[in-house]
Amino acid sequence: MKLTSVAAIAVLTFTTAGHAQDTFTGFYVGVGADTGLHQETSSNLSARVNGADVLDPHATGATNLFAGYTTDLGIWVVGGEAELSLFSIDFSEADCRPPLCADAYIIGTRDNAIRVRAIAGQALTEDTLLFATAGLTASQYTYRGVRAVTNLGMGLGGASNTGPEETGMAYGFNIGVGAEHRVTERFSFRGDVSFERVYVTGVTPQLAGSSGSVAGNTVAARAFLTDGSYQMESVRFGVSAVFRF
Repeated sequence: MKLTSVAAIAVLTFTTAGHAQDTFTGFYVGVGADTGLHQETSSNLSARVNGADVLDPHATGATNLFAGYTTDLGIWVVGGEAELSLFSIDFSEADCRPPLCADAYIIGTRDNAIRVRAIAGQALTEDTLLFATAGLTASQYTYRGVRAVTNLGMGLGGASNTGPEETGMAYGFNIGVGAEHRVTERFSFRGDVSFERVYVTGVTPQLAGSSGSVAGNTVAARAFLTDGSYQMESVRFGVSAVFRF
């Protein structure tokens, strides 16, 4: 009796897992949106108020279109997808208006991205898939120079160094985790969080700095792009609707 019960439970578990894997087998397309934080980084970009780092990231958002394929390999669901992400980030939109502030940034933009990534996950239930992703990113950039700004309460001060606009493609990687839940036979919803870094190289080196002190308070900003390279990083939180064929 006990062996029969154990066997029945095992068969039921295996059958449920099999149906769960089949749910996420096949081609699919999706559309979604994300929000998050984006920052251009370099070892020579810094902003400090009274010795504390105040270099803040930019808020950003994007609309995403993607397509892919996943298949059942037993325990794992694996596959790959390609994504077009539509956005425009202006690094020059820095706000250093309140007294005692500092900022340093690239004068330029980052526009849109193409991502290709591998997916691997396991079905938590018949309708829910937990997954991780890893892949490559290509994104367009424009670069015009650097700027450092400070404010001690006596007006905005700073320095900038610019040149002709330079454009190109930045390449890097993306990683993420997420979950997809089926709500009908064909439609499901997905949520994910991801990290991305792309690298810009070969732009014209530029230097800019600003600092000051008053009443015991100090502010300092430095934007020294001495080697003609910098990175662009983002953390994104996204939601998507998925249609499976």
